Amino acid sequence: MFRRKIGYLLAAVVFLAVLAGAVLLWVNPSPAPAQSGAETANEQTSDSIHDDIQLITSNEPYSLKGAGTQQGYYYIETNSDELMSANIRYIDYATAQDIALSSNLVEDQNSEASESFLSSTIGGSVIMTSDDQLYVVCLGVPELYEEYQEDSRPRIYRMDKTGANREVFYLGADGERLLSVWAADSAYLYGVVESTKNTGTQASAVSKIVRISKQEKKIEYLEELPQNAKLIGAFNRYLVFHQITVEDGAGGSTDEWGNEIFVYSVEERSYSVIKAWKQKENLSCYVYEDSLVTVNTGECWLSVQDIATAEEKTRIDLSSQMVLPEDPDDPSPLKTYPLWFDSCIDGCFVFADVASEEGFYAVDLTTGECRHIPLSYYDEGKAGNYPMEIVAENDTFYLVVTGKETSRVTTQGKDGTIAESEQLQTQYGVIAKDDYWSGTAAFQAVERSDTP
Repeated sequence: MFRRKIGYLLAAVVFLAVLAGAVLLWVNPSPAPAQSGAETANEQTSDSIHDDIQLITSNEPYSLKGAGTQQGYYYIETNSDELMSANIRYIDYATAQDIALSSNLVEDQNSEASESFLSSTIGGSVIMTSDDQLYVVCLGVPELYEEYQEDSRPRIYRMDKTGANREVFYLGADGERLLSVWAADSAYLYGVVESTKNTGTQASAVSKIVRISKQEKKIEYLEELPQNAKLIGAFNRYLVFHQITVEDGAGGSTDEWGNEIFVYSVEERSYSVIKAWKQKENLSCYVYEDSLVTVNTGECWLSVQDIATAEEKTRIDLSSQMVLPEDPDDPSPLKTYPLWFDSCIDGCFVFADVASEEGFYAVDLTTGECRHIPLSYYDEGKAGNYPMEIVAENDTFYLVVTGKETSRVTTQGKDGTIAESEQLQTQYGVIAKDDYWSGTAAFQAVERSDTP
């Protein structure tokens, strides 16, 4: 029964994640008057924070990626028990060791004595770092509160980067769910809370922009969001959102779905729509430093545009790197989303074509040079080759996925019961940046240890 409930909820979540990931776009806006208002939990005061707001999670909603720092990489490994217990794991770049996070040696990583152990992450979780603190966001499933009580409630844990001094930083209210993309500045965490709103005859979900004070641990509800709006970026003192809507009269065709990008000014407490387009335009857009990178997957080109001046700096033909489906009657979404593992990294747009298993292509955003990066691995679970994806970096090294294989693991639930199961575990490697870009597989395999 539990798995059916969770499966239904996560299926809806993943569907929305795919839609929200279709286009990521940023344009430097001029503040606009606030749209019809959102209530705040606390009295609004003038902001005294002047540092930039930055994303501290993946901008892909409900991504399983962890959080990288200059020293290492944190990620959450979920167990297969009913309460979705989990462990926080840490990969140290210097030693290439993957361990259960803990400031003290413990005999059993799957017990309450271990600082790495999370007894329940029902609804999913995401890990992030800000300043010298580590945060774990348990998204929560309010629909299952009667059955699972506090385990289903959304919450945020805060701890030292060693796992020590863990505390409940925020506990969600009744009916709340936390979304998975978060940003931060020196004083606040910024995210989206979804709550159930009763309208008399039926309940509907209402999403609001929130910020939580790092020092006082108080939450402010800043602005109500349009339906299906997702946080996708942060720039200067702005939060950037993407919304996909089903247009009336579309007849079930995704081509007529509407897309809007709007930005929220934390200083002005207002937001404005800055971009609108139809799904049939097949655009994928990314923010990289001060540039807007736009990829047209229908016409196979990439453009790099200065955000502040809107001047196009370069346009690159990608037709030799992209293999598009040829069947016009094929309903597969591959016609709409022919790229995967796409992101901007170290001055390059890196992507793989879903119609090819040859690895990555890298496009230099300054010169337009296109390079093939042949590094790949065999995915045991999917029985196919996949590009060696970058999941984190520091100044000199990348942490990359080098394989996936099934391993037998032992878990201990909150009630003390022991269970054994098979899990598909990701293998990682540390590789010098120069070796990655040259396609040289000179990576150091990360060794996993199940004890600190």
